[in-house]
Amino acid sequence: MIMKIARKTAPGRKKDNKGFSLIELIIVITIMAILTAILAPQLLRYVEQSRQAKDKTTMDELARAFQLALVASSVDPSGRLFVSPDGSVYNMSKGLADEMSLIFGLPVSARSGYYYQITGIPTLTSQLYRTVAASEGQPAGTQVFVFTRITSGGAAVDWTVQYKNNPAK
Repeated sequence: MIMKIARKTAPGRKKDNKGFSLIELIIVITIMAILTAILAPQLLRYVEQSRQAKDKTTMDELARAFQLALVASSVDPSGRLFVSPDGSVYNMSKGLADEMSLIFGLPVSARSGYYYQITGIPTLTSQLYRTVAASEGQPAGTQVFVFTRITSGGAAVDWTVQYKNNPAK
């Protein structure tokens, strides 16, 4: 037993160092830094494009939902709705708010007087939609939906819905 210990620690014995040298580690870290510098901008661009696509889908879905809700509710002949970047839709009459809440399954809350709002719409996350200039007294990033009644013989037959400050155009 004593002999075995002495053999392992003997000064003439060759050491088996298994590992990486400092130069090898520096080279690997440098290669990783170069790859990151090349790929990061492309990844960020891809992420922003996917956010813009998601926000455009959300806005198109809202436009279709507004059109459905306008047909089913009794509202003024024309008007404007506002969608804030944080996911609330406001400036709606009670009838329109009730229809929108049924479509999206979200609660209605009073905003001020005659106008109502619903909250919980998916938030707008892309820079394109969040940085649209303020319009009509609303904060920057607010999307403005304009709806107009189409009549035939004095009766409402359909509605057109467009979002006014659509940055994708």
